[in-house]
Amino acid sequence: MIDTSQKLLEYGKAAGAEEVEVYCVKSTVHEIRTSRMKLEAIKQATTSGVAVRVICGKKLGLAHSSDLSDSALRLTSARAVELARGATADEYQDFALQARTYPKLSLLDERLARTSLEEKTETILSVEKAAFAYDKRIIGSDYVSYNDETREILIMNSKGLRVGYVESSVSIGGAFVAEEDGSKQMGWDWQIERSFERLNPSRVGARAAERAVLTLKGKPVKSGTYPVVLQPLVGMKLISGIAQAVDGESVRLGRSFLADRKGEEVASSIVTIVDDGTRADWVGSSPADDEGSPTAVKEIVKDGVLMGFLYDLYTARRVGVKTTGNGRRPSYKVGPAIAPTNFFLHPGRSTEAEMIKEIPEGLLVMGSLGFSGNPITGDFSIGVSGRWIHGGTLAQPVCGVTIASNMSEMLKAVDAIGDDLVAVEGGIGIPTIRLKSITVAGL
Repeated sequence: MIDTSQKLLEYGKAAGAEEVEVYCVKSTVHEIRTSRMKLEAIKQATTSGVAVRVICGKKLGLAHSSDLSDSALRLTSARAVELARGATADEYQDFALQARTYPKLSLLDERLARTSLEEKTETILSVEKAAFAYDKRIIGSDYVSYNDETREILIMNSKGLRVGYVESSVSIGGAFVAEEDGSKQMGWDWQIERSFERLNPSRVGARAAERAVLTLKGKPVKSGTYPVVLQPLVGMKLISGIAQAVDGESVRLGRSFLADRKGEEVASSIVTIVDDGTRADWVGSSPADDEGSPTAVKEIVKDGVLMGFLYDLYTARRVGVKTTGNGRRPSYKVGPAIAPTNFFLHPGRSTEAEMIKEIPEGLLVMGSLGFSGNPITGDFSIGVSGRWIHGGTLAQPVCGVTIASNMSEMLKAVDAIGDDLVAVEGGIGIPTIRLKSITVAGL
């Protein structure tokens, strides 16, 4: 990868670029899918790709290639320069400088390369075993999967920057169907980790089955305003909405309900939200973002007060601040854009049972269907299912209801936070939370 990157730097300069940036990635992926305790599919793939960004007269051009032959590298560099010359000049275009230091992170599970296909298959089958053993009303699965990936990344540019690292991730998940007297419900669970050893397939299968079984025969409740407890799989959708709202580019353009609110109280005083690119046990971490800027720990909301936003290099230059190390690429085929690393709400000390015990009448939300949110106004609605809470204990199953509010109002309504923080989806994490009052639309 070093030889490839150095060639691209040379070819970009030779083609007429003033500055050149090269992003190289090599990825090896394994995927296993099972159904009804039988192997359904196995996939293994290794791919490599490069992206070249160039600046010519403050104009930016990007080209990419999965062909790493010398002739293809020359053509890719020339194409990037050609695209730059046809672009509009932008004085804020620039590439990152080499940092003095980068976080030292251990991101690779070396055991993963030695883990056999049989071990991986047994792991995902254990998810199914646990789900079907949980309750006889579990009749089938929608999907059950195992995935792992090892990626090698190198970023270099003509300003002298050079940073690279190797990382791994591994995940398991499944969705199961429960049936009783013609009523069917689905429950799912997911776990994503840096290392294979941290996987707990029995817990994943049992939790997915529990969510399906506990919502069987669910019915809507009377519409009203109630206390609501949100489990992490549902709270994740709301915290993802907050992550979008603190995107520095959306804020700059006035497309966020949090624009112009820095320094204001936007949440309950017990709420602290962090973006932490240095947390090695979560998969959103890396020593540098995809522009080569160091990652860091950023307090976005502290004790209810909005502290700041997320920036990549471009938007930071436009608004006159420093990048927060949040320039990220979903693929080498596109340029970096602002995205969170590990974005999560700090855990509290309450258990789910303690939160429920204090509610005379309310709702425990265990599952969701669809999410409609407006990042400009903060308004959202989400279809949910779960269990009604009566007298501090779980009562009848509930489904066919919607909770709706504004994200800012939702944050201010948080009056208890669980001790069960988990990374639900990639680097997005949230513990169980309780909202003291929120609109539930049912009957």
